[in-house]
Amino acid sequence: MNPLDNPRYQCIQEVGHGSFGIVYKAYDTRLKREVAIKKLVHHETYELQSLQYLAHLSHPGLVRIIDVINADCEYYIIMDFIEGQNLLQWYELGHTFSIKEGYVFLVEMLDVLAFLHHQAGLVYNDLKPENIQRLPSGHFILLDFGTCFPINQQPNHRYGSKAFASTEYLEGKNVDGRSDLYSLAKTFSVLANQKTLRYYKRWINKCLNNNPQKRYKNVKVARNRLSLYQIKKRIGLILVLSGSMLIGNLNHFRRQLYYYFINEELYTQAIQLDKKEKIGYLKYYEQLDKQAIEEFIYLDLSYLKEHELIFKLIEESIQQKKRTYAKHFISYLDDEKQRIYYEALLIENEQELQRYLLQHCGIEGLVEVMIRKLNLNDAKNIEFIHRFQFDDADYERLYLQIFDVNILKELRNTQTNKELQSILEIQLFYSGEYQHNHLHQALNLTSNQKRKEVILDLIEQWGEKS
Repeated sequence: MNPLDNPRYQCIQEVGHGSFGIVYKAYDTRLKREVAIKKLVHHETYELQSLQYLAHLSHPGLVRIIDVINADCEYYIIMDFIEGQNLLQWYELGHTFSIKEGYVFLVEMLDVLAFLHHQAGLVYNDLKPENIQRLPSGHFILLDFGTCFPINQQPNHRYGSKAFASTEYLEGKNVDGRSDLYSLAKTFSVLANQKTLRYYKRWINKCLNNNPQKRYKNVKVARNRLSLYQIKKRIGLILVLSGSMLIGNLNHFRRQLYYYFINEELYTQAIQLDKKEKIGYLKYYEQLDKQAIEEFIYLDLSYLKEHELIFKLIEESIQQKKRTYAKHFISYLDDEKQRIYYEALLIENEQELQRYLLQHCGIEGLVEVMIRKLNLNDAKNIEFIHRFQFDDADYERLYLQIFDVNILKELRNTQTNKELQSILEIQLFYSGEYQHNHLHQALNLTSNQKRKEVILDLIEQWGEKS
């Protein structure tokens, strides 16, 4: 039976209406308490299975799902009714996150996402201010699971709010837990004040990278990195309050604190406290999955010059074909070793450069070096680019580095491949030519279905007229 017609539930009022459903506040006469009833507008089989699975799980940061009801092919979610404001309402009243409250918010949301990803096996998929409730106690609850899906699958339809969705989600690419991490950082960047944004800037920027491979590997790693900010603040407070009492024993205090971090497996904090001590680096390397070597990009490794760990990082980067990372770690070697590795960058003759790079790096290495070596927004380098024969994917990588409108137009006019012309039209749009019909032209040029979906979403979002 439709729960809205069921005498068990006394409907009080409609409290929310969105693209995914309508939410009602009701009184459950059997449980003797208020509940929320959401009528789903869009749903997929896997989403309903996920909701039914969540009904058997419990976490303090998740609204409790009491039941999922199918009535006449319409689905309803019965949930606890949560008092308070959602964060959009809270923000519209003029509130923003301070550094302290921002930290509480991020920690609680990361803990909830870790539970969803690692225990429930789900991607939340629509994290935004409207779906987070701020309790009177100052804690936060995640609401609305109408778009979640199993982490080992992909959504059949791309629902959710585009303003907070990850790049890969909008472009129709594979999505995993790192997409939720992007949405969390985007949500936080809207709700935090300027001082708080500056405080967490590095962490936020890492989560908002358009390439999911360059974000934190998962929410647990992101949580570990976030704790560094709070610990730094506490250390500073300890030092200020201790004053002259610590001056004589400061080195001993730092040493004790360093090994406290090591014992607690807070290796990044240990490294920040004492960059000369090598134990923290080695322990952190052992802790990380080898696919997460990019975490070392953000550390100062200057005190590890010629250490075996540098060579391990170079070797891992090369094996994973992450040549940009390899070059970064190479920069910590002595001049002679760097000269050998960077000889390609010193070759001026284009043909010699091509032969050398193809021999030592392959075509992928050639593209990487061109991106690094050339100013691709300098018109004199366009002819140089076209002297090489790349496949479409490599041309696309190069074109995505270019934002000069005149150069993009020149490339478009000389490029004969329609798919690449389509990419250049999209890049012209992103370069500021919002109302010059570039999206419709891109749509007409491409036969790639996923690219068409991305373009149609952009047209709908920006209102470009044909």
